[in-house]
Amino acid sequence: MEDSSIFSVPSPAEWTPGSEMELVHSSASGYAVLYRADRDGRFRVYKCLKPEFRGEPLYERLLRKEFEIGYSLRHPHLVEYYSYLNLPGYGNAIEMEWVDGCPLDRARLSPEEARTLADQLCDALSYLHSKGVVHRDLKPSNLLVTFAGKQLKVIDFGYADTEAHSILKQPAGTASYAAPEVLAGESGDSRSDLYSAGKALARLPGIPQRVIRRCCQADPSRRYASPDEMRKALQSAHWGWWLVAGLALALVVLAVLALRFPLKPGLTEGEPVDTTASGPSDRLREPVRDTVYLVVPAKEKPEAPKKKPVGAEDIDAVFNEAAASFDGLD
Repeated sequence: MEDSSIFSVPSPAEWTPGSEMELVHSSASGYAVLYRADRDGRFRVYKCLKPEFRGEPLYERLLRKEFEIGYSLRHPHLVEYYSYLNLPGYGNAIEMEWVDGCPLDRARLSPEEARTLADQLCDALSYLHSKGVVHRDLKPSNLLVTFAGKQLKVIDFGYADTEAHSILKQPAGTASYAAPEVLAGESGDSRSDLYSAGKALARLPGIPQRVIRRCCQADPSRRYASPDEMRKALQSAHWGWWLVAGLALALVVLAVLALRFPLKPGLTEGEPVDTTASGPSDRLREPVRDTVYLVVPAKEKPEAPKKKPVGAEDIDAVFNEAAASFDGLD
C-alpha cells in the first residue's frame, strides 16, 4: 500500500544562485530578508530567515506556512510563488516572482490610474477571500505598482492566515493600517482586510472619500460585506461623478447661450413681431396682435324652481288636461 503524500508543495532542494545575491529588503523588526538573483536568465526574489532566526522551529514553520499559502494562489494581481528550496549559506528560502515596481504610496498616479488600481485590489482580495485566505498585512509597501503598465501586485503573505493552519493565529499586521478589532486582540478576518485596504487607498487621487469612510468604520459590520461590494461602490461613485460633471457642463452651456442671445425686453418667445416698423429708432414696437379675444359676460345662474307638495287635485287636473287633448280623434 502506497503512502499518501502532498503533491502541490515541493520539498526543499539545494540550489546555488547563478549570480550574486543582491539584498533587496530587510526590516528592523521582521524575521526575514529579501534577496534578488538571476536564475536561468530571469530575476527571482528569495525570502530567507535572518541568521539569528535560522533553525528556530517557530520561524522555520512560519516561512513554510507563507510558502504553502502563496503557492496555492494564482492571480494576475498577486505575486507568484515558485518553489521552496535550500540555499547554501542562506538556509531555507521561498522563491518568488520579481516585481519591477514601487510601493503604492510612491507611485505617481492620475485619478483614472488610481481607480484602476483600486479595482484591481478589490479583484485580488475577492479571489483571496474566496480561497479562505486573509492577508492581514495590507499596506502601501505590500501593494506594488509595476513600472511597465502600472499594474497592481499584492505581495508578502508572511502574516497571512487560513483556517487550515494552526500557527500564527494571534493578531498580526502593521499598527497604522490594522483594523481596530485586530489592535484589540482579535485575529481579524476578511473585513479586517477591507479596513486595511481603505487605509492604503485613502490618499490616492480619484478615490471617493465616502468609500474610504465605509471601509474604515470601527464596527466591522458597518464596512462593506465583501471586496465585490466595495468594487461596485467605487464604480457607482465614478459614474455618479460623471453625471454631476455632465449636469454642471450643461448649466454652463445654457448660461453662455443666455448671455450670447438675450431676449429683448417686453418680448416673449412665440409672439409675432412687427417687422415693418420704421423710424429713427431701432427699437421694436409692440408685438402685433392678430388674434381678437371676445369676452362674453357669464349669465347668472337661474334659480332652481321651488318644490311644492303634490295633492289629489293636481293629479286629477293632469288627467283632465290629457283627456282634452284627445278630443276630436277617432
